[in-house]
Amino acid sequence: MRGSRATSCLKPSRYGAATVAVLVCVFLCVFLCVLLSERVQGQDGGTFPPRDRIQGAVDAANGAGGLPIKGIYLLDGSNNPIFVPDLSYERWNEISSGAGANSRLFACKSVEVTGSATESRAELDLRLRVSISPTDGQLVPIALQMSNFHLLEAPRFQVDLGDDAESQSTESKSTANQNSANQNTASQAKQFQVTSAADGNGYLLWTKSDESCDVLVDMKMAVRVESNPSPSIAFRLPDAPSQINISTDMKDVFGDVVGRGDEVIETQATTKGTHFRVESGGGRLTLRWSGLQRGIEKPLLEVESDVTLRWNSPQDLPIQSTTMEIRNLRGAVSTFELRLPPGATLLDTPQLSASGRVVELSKPKQTPAGTQWTVTVPEDERLPRIDLSLDVQLAGNDATASSPLAFRVPEIVGAIRQSGDIQIRTSDDYRLRWRDRLYVESIPDTSAAESSNSRSYMFRYDRSSFNLPLWMSATQRQLRVSSQTEIQLYESAAEMEMTIQFTGQTAENRSIRLDLVDWEHRAIIDSETGNSLPYSETDQYLEILLDPGSADVLPPITIEAHRKLERDNDGNRVTFQLPRIIKTDESVLIQVAELDIRSRGRSLLVADLAQSTGLERSLTASKEDTVNGDQVDRFRIVPPDEPARLVGSLVQQPPRITLAAAGSISLNGQSIETVVNWTLTSQTDLEGRLRVAIPRFDAATPTNATAATNAAVSANTAVAAIAGDTQTEQPAATKLTDSSAQKDSTWTVFVDERFAILRPVTQDADESVYELISPELSRGTHVIRWRTVAERIVADPESATRTVQANSQPQPISLPRPIVDDTTIRGDIVMQLVGDESNELMVPNSASRSQLVLQSLPRESLRVSVVATESGQQDLTIRRAVLRSAIGERNRQEQLLVSTEGGDFLTVELTVADIDIQIQAYVNGAPAEFRREAKRIMVRLPDDQAVHIVDLRVWATLNKPTAFEKVSPLIQLPYGVTRTYWQLIAMSDSHLVWASPDVGRAMTWTLDRLRFARQPLHNDASLAAWVGASETVPMPEGNRYLFVGSDARSFSVRVASRTMIWLWVSGWMVMISIMLIYFPRTRHPFTAVLAALAFAGLLIIAPDAAVMVGQIAAVALALVVVMLAVRSLLQPPPARVLVPTRQRSTSEGSTRTIVPPSEAERPSSMSATRSIEMEASGGSNKGMQHGEVVG
Repeated sequence: MRGSRATSCLKPSRYGAATVAVLVCVFLCVFLCVLLSERVQGQDGGTFPPRDRIQGAVDAANGAGGLPIKGIYLLDGSNNPIFVPDLSYERWNEISSGAGANSRLFACKSVEVTGSATESRAELDLRLRVSISPTDGQLVPIALQMSNFHLLEAPRFQVDLGDDAESQSTESKSTANQNSANQNTASQAKQFQVTSAADGNGYLLWTKSDESCDVLVDMKMAVRVESNPSPSIAFRLPDAPSQINISTDMKDVFGDVVGRGDEVIETQATTKGTHFRVESGGGRLTLRWSGLQRGIEKPLLEVESDVTLRWNSPQDLPIQSTTMEIRNLRGAVSTFELRLPPGATLLDTPQLSASGRVVELSKPKQTPAGTQWTVTVPEDERLPRIDLSLDVQLAGNDATASSPLAFRVPEIVGAIRQSGDIQIRTSDDYRLRWRDRLYVESIPDTSAAESSNSRSYMFRYDRSSFNLPLWMSATQRQLRVSSQTEIQLYESAAEMEMTIQFTGQTAENRSIRLDLVDWEHRAIIDSETGNSLPYSETDQYLEILLDPGSADVLPPITIEAHRKLERDNDGNRVTFQLPRIIKTDESVLIQVAELDIRSRGRSLLVADLAQSTGLERSLTASKEDTVNGDQVDRFRIVPPDEPARLVGSLVQQPPRITLAAAGSISLNGQSIETVVNWTLTSQTDLEGRLRVAIPRFDAATPTNATAATNAAVSANTAVAAIAGDTQTEQPAATKLTDSSAQKDSTWTVFVDERFAILRPVTQDADESVYELISPELSRGTHVIRWRTVAERIVADPESATRTVQANSQPQPISLPRPIVDDTTIRGDIVMQLVGDESNELMVPNSASRSQLVLQSLPRESLRVSVVATESGQQDLTIRRAVLRSAIGERNRQEQLLVSTEGGDFLTVELTVADIDIQIQAYVNGAPAEFRREAKRIMVRLPDDQAVHIVDLRVWATLNKPTAFEKVSPLIQLPYGVTRTYWQLIAMSDSHLVWASPDVGRAMTWTLDRLRFARQPLHNDASLAAWVGASETVPMPEGNRYLFVGSDARSFSVRVASRTMIWLWVSGWMVMISIMLIYFPRTRHPFTAVLAALAFAGLLIIAPDAAVMVGQIAAVALALVVVMLAVRSLLQPPPARVLVPTRQRSTSEGSTRTIVPPSEAERPSSMSATRSIEMEASGGSNKGMQHGEVVG
């Protein structure tokens, strides 16, 4: 021990010497570095690194030196640097140029759909094959479409790596981290999952792969089967070769595909129903099926035609080739009526495009509309959709502009819809001319470019009953003209502005001729320069000289004209001719003539298209077409060079306004100022006038003179009048004179910051009607400001400066309102109430003291009271108070009984503001006036300075209580209360477990049968008598507790349900019992001491909870004892073996001498025991040892 201590004493000195040596070496190294230091060559600021360093960056990762590139710094829109790690310049260049776009990382190869369909639902097995390129460690989304499909199971993926590796299967879960741990290295580098697209456009396949591979995606999906008018399934597949196999239990049905038109469908009848096989290129298509026959129902046919007309010259007969796609919405197409245009000749028997088989034709019938045949489809070719091809020769040789070819297409009689495309091909030596007609329009040619010896023209029709005039003209210079006319209608006149635009080439000294009919022109100008153009009048036409100048394109011209509106006998119907452009020769082509009718003011033209001539609704017309708020009707003149007439009726539009109002009511000494601000939006022209109504109050409100005679009214009557409970008798209305009307019109009005006139119109006893006159009132939004100042009405003029409520009368406040039938109030109307230093304004039963919220402008005067400020609260004395709180499942009922003296009103606070609450107030047993403002309740008190008993009752809806709810009074009394009792009524299954230390308990402990309980010292009757009240409001039954104190804000307790207390205490007792039984170390006297200390602490902190815990713990312990007793009775005693305490030596022989033990060595009566099982498990003794006693 000494040596060790000596060694330990030497260690500090040795370590101290080593530390000194190290410090000396460090100092010498630093000194040598400073002494031998020289300038180190480095890269200058703002320069690039050496080129050899950059070139060696590729080998830096392999340890070959160079400058490694860890990432790239980028600048965002705010020039903030952003570091992108693990990104090379080459990769960034690929991303910037689009070389790394997702579209180049995958290709969809094939789609296979297999499933069965019922009446309303189809279950499908979909297999999708996708070829994926390496994604550089990123998850790449692939759009799978299928927005109307629904996944039934998690998709399965199969990876095909080609010849280098075997196919590997993984199953998609929520994330790729759920892959099994035994996947190989190639599988771990690939991740696949399917999610729904955020925009709702189907599903997304997220892929991550480090090499090129093919992925097979298997998905089990469901889709809805539409049944109107026939069963159908809509497919939204990726654009890839697709094969669809659908089986249905319906028999004798045929399938049809609606898509791009190149789909192939096979229908096969099976023993269980019908099987459909569809081959397509993917995309959007619809598979539908229906029965061959549907009784005697009339077929519903839809026809979509593709018409090609070949017309080489005016002398040749046009040849029309038509392919008609005929669909029957009620079954298969069997027979129908085919009608050709008049004079048309059928060149050959029509045939079915799919099979090439001809159809059966009946004998032709001549009708005024053309030649008509009955077509019968062969029975084995009757499908819901057929394609019929036919060639027709039209009679149209030598067609000219004066005698054009009346072009029509073949049609199916009785079809509900017939539409199609028309392509007309002519030789290059001629140009096709036509006139616009209804139901057909020219469209851009989207086909291939015109050849050198032909021209192509495209049309689209939506009804087969059109008649398109066609003719051909030799190629020449042609001027194409289009016009845009805008007519503005007023009460008795119309103004026109016509803009004419030109395209194409024209000869020099060209003129254009106009027919203005009965319009008088005022100006003809160049639209670009504004210069007047020369013109001449010939007969009834106006001829304008066109001068292209140096440019080849003519500038647009504008013609301004006007006319008077002449109405019919009914006074509303108007008829006038429309101006038009006259076509002088074939070199002028009038393409389109647009017409806009704009109604000004309150007059609106309702056009009668049936009575009008040459007018139809424009294709671009919309209900929202307006110009500066004026409604615009858009029409098209067809044909554009023919006379047109407009017939309609001028109707007066009623005013329509939207109003947003706000204002303030201010008390200024002996006057009250009212300011109202309107934001008025009118959809029609107000024409400078607006009628308003202002409620009258001089017939219902006493003046100062009459109020002086009523000064003897009692205080209770005055308070009731403020609350609006009393009915005042009004004298009969009398007709007001002009002087009285001028007296009422004390309002000052400004419209858009400009002074306006308020002129009286009519007056009665209830309100006065005025007309607001201002040139600013028109269409649109206007800001109108109203202001008036009225004298304050008081009962006693000499006490006007007093702050006593009994001396104040309700102040009538009138608010103007517009007299418009179609008025929309936008939002609430908020009137701010502004008082002065000693008084404030109050509206009875208003939720707020500082403002008045109205849903609409009132038709009667408002009653605003002038009350004293809250200084009267300081003179209030509260000596005794009783608070009663009843707790329910979701509601709370409280009653406050107080004895007050002095003061003008009693103000109490609510602990919760935003709750659904109902209030009743009584003073000396009579209903009293009160007002609630957010968390405050103010009760008006009589001003006789006597003692009053206030009874305030509150019902509130609160949130559901928690397990151990903290309860405090909902009503908080002001400071200075001498003594307060709080009676708490909890639910029958709830008990008090804790109370605030500042609260005194006015209760005693009583023995109720086998348990201790609290008993209040006062009942309901004694508490009411203590305050001075005659009775209390009935409260629900429950556990009652009574507390006493001087500050109601300190009242706070916690209650808990009986079930929660029993579960909590019983659970602890069971845990303690288990510990004592199965953990012997806990059976110690110290455990009992800890339990006693814990119970004593609980008794000090929460005596109520301690008593309940003790009672429940006793019951729980009794149950534990019973459990142990039952356990000991049901469990049999274990078998035991007695063995000697001395161990036998292994060196002893098989025989030995038995020596009788001495008296001191005799064994005692106690012997060691061990279990038979333990002896047998040892395995060393085969039998019973000598000296063992088996008991």
